[in-house]
Amino acid sequence: MLLRASPQASVILFDFLAPSLCRAARVSANSFSTSSSSWVPNRSQFANAPRLNYDPSQDIHPKTFAQLKSLITSAGVRREISEPEKKADLYNSILIRLDKALRDGDPTAALECWRKLVNHDFIPLIPTHDLKRMSQLVSSSLIPPPTSPQPLIDGVEHVAVVTAASRHTDALVAAMVFHIQRNDPDAVFSLYDRFKAMMLEKGVWEDSQAEERDETKEPEYEALASIDNSPRRYGYPGYIRVLLAVTTAHAMCNDLPGAVATCLDTSIRFHYFTNAEFLSHLDHEPKLREKVETYIRKLDLAKLLSRPPSFSRHILNLGNGHSWKLSKLYESVMEGIAGPDPFIAADPKLKTSKKLVSMTPVGFTSFLTAFHLCNSQTFARRLWEILPTLGITHDISMWNALLDASGRSGLYKEAQGTWDLMVSQGVQPDALTHRAMISAFFNGRRPRLAMEHFREFQSQCTERPFCPEDVLSVYNTVLSGLLNANRSNQANAFLDMMEQGDPRPDVVSYNTFLGHFTRQKDLRSITDIMDRMSARGVAGDTFTYSTILSALLKVGRVDATDLVLGIMEKQGIEPSVATYTAIIASQMREADEEHFRGALALLKKMEADDQLQPNAMTYMTVLKGVHRGNFLTPSKVEQVTDFIVKRIEQRTGKLGGPEYTTLIREWLEGEHPNGAEKAFEIYQKMRGHIITISFHTWEVLLAGLVQRGNWTLAEEVVRDMMMRPGEPPGPLMALVDQVRWRKREKRSKRSIIE
Repeated sequence: MLLRASPQASVILFDFLAPSLCRAARVSANSFSTSSSSWVPNRSQFANAPRLNYDPSQDIHPKTFAQLKSLITSAGVRREISEPEKKADLYNSILIRLDKALRDGDPTAALECWRKLVNHDFIPLIPTHDLKRMSQLVSSSLIPPPTSPQPLIDGVEHVAVVTAASRHTDALVAAMVFHIQRNDPDAVFSLYDRFKAMMLEKGVWEDSQAEERDETKEPEYEALASIDNSPRRYGYPGYIRVLLAVTTAHAMCNDLPGAVATCLDTSIRFHYFTNAEFLSHLDHEPKLREKVETYIRKLDLAKLLSRPPSFSRHILNLGNGHSWKLSKLYESVMEGIAGPDPFIAADPKLKTSKKLVSMTPVGFTSFLTAFHLCNSQTFARRLWEILPTLGITHDISMWNALLDASGRSGLYKEAQGTWDLMVSQGVQPDALTHRAMISAFFNGRRPRLAMEHFREFQSQCTERPFCPEDVLSVYNTVLSGLLNANRSNQANAFLDMMEQGDPRPDVVSYNTFLGHFTRQKDLRSITDIMDRMSARGVAGDTFTYSTILSALLKVGRVDATDLVLGIMEKQGIEPSVATYTAIIASQMREADEEHFRGALALLKKMEADDQLQPNAMTYMTVLKGVHRGNFLTPSKVEQVTDFIVKRIEQRTGKLGGPEYTTLIREWLEGEHPNGAEKAFEIYQKMRGHIITISFHTWEVLLAGLVQRGNWTLAEEVVRDMMMRPGEPPGPLMALVDQVRWRKREKRSKRSIIE
């Protein structure tokens, strides 16, 4: 069995030969060193030595002499080489020739070596470094012209598939483009099927596809972004270009459902710069290029629809100030449902072999809500009217969305009309429907009508059961409405009723009062509410104590932090780093110097307590608030940042990669005028301290520099990054492509001017 293949052309040893060879090498080395040592006397020192007349053969028995002679003679005969050793020698000789061909850039010789490796089943032993070089050489030098003989094409394709299955896709993409230009989409499908089959055989298809996620923002759709700041798992680069090639083949066959199925079989997402790079191969056929661009947009939409929760969040996010993007997304969905080439089902139950993705009731409800959020009433009305024509019944969640939209604007008459229409169509309201109606009356400054509707809701609660959590939500909405209407006495009486009956108030109920009294700067009432919470065993949460701290700070209490900590102790809350950090985060979100001082005071308390020592996350919470709040001058932001970094280094040791990455992100995403330069300084500091720079850090840094338009620093980062070993992942490589594309554009403009 071959021991291993080294990254360079190397000699293969066998396991059973290694010990004896090592011993032989040591004996030979020792003999050589002994015979050549400086202390061995030379021949001139024995010139005058006496001569001995002695024949050793006279004292040796003839049989013994014959035996020694036979042994010496047999030892000189070369032993037979075993078959494994012959294979090892053959492999090494081929690998050495392959290495030379790759170094010389000789594709013909390299392909001949590859053929020999295939014939002797040596392919699994090829070092990954040589696979990468082989893929690059084939992609740049050995893609045959259309008139090439089939054996040459077969050889190139075999190299392409094998190297792609080992993460190096240059040759595979080049081979696919070759067949596209020959107008042979079936050959592209065949290559893709062989590539996928080999990946499945190796057991890496699922892993590679699941990890290749592009989270970069795109002009068309900006969904599926991670909501946390944790580093993403990265997959293998290059698969996006492979998917683009297969998509092109499907477009050549007018097979949009097939393209959707292929795309959904992976977790890969397209991104703009990789698309542009690949589409340049289709410049010779403008119509095909345009068609592929259309397919890409539809596949991107299909990918979004395949993840309903993320899609709904994306819709709602667009409702907050991106009305043109929201309407564009809506029109794309409706075209996919009822357009000339439909590929989206209006409901999951309506999926077919040609409609592999679908909208959901939640998705339509999200559109309704988002349209109302950005005041696009025309689109909301149009969607509402078109749903029945698509076979979609207006369910209760859609009615609730309409009522909520009217309620937020205080349009209680419009909400009442919606309610009447809903009831006339035989739709039974649920607890959240009543909550939306009550909220509409309160926001429309009709508290009397709100309470009348609440009493109607109470009567219905006895007739049919509602979800207990939703019922409590209705009661808390009444509390909030009464307090906002400055009916504190009535709100207190309502709370008394809840405490004595059902549903019992929860922490949200009491927090509603605390928030109201904080705005009123009414410390006495805040104390009363806290006493009521303690009496009924309702523990406060982070919002509770943060609200109290805000109230105390607003009235100028210098002992605000001590008072809050005392209240927590009185309520039996066990202090913890997590709780304190959450309160600090809440204070920093207020984004003013008053709450910033409160956060620092709490941080100081933690530092003074051996049991509550702040961790790096606590300090970074303060830093994030300073950079995102935009309430300090740039010079103060720098001072606070330096202070916090020094505190981290003094108390928790040196900053690690995650902390440095957070610092880079905050400098780049904040509004500091020199944020890019500050982030680059941190990056240089990481390099100076020999801290491992992860792909996640590279992506954060490069994305921020690109966003700020600092191309000079971005180019320097790309140069540094490409010198390190390993392949950048897809999202990061897209940023690299963007920087390189910008550099080429700048260079071409300069040459035109000259």
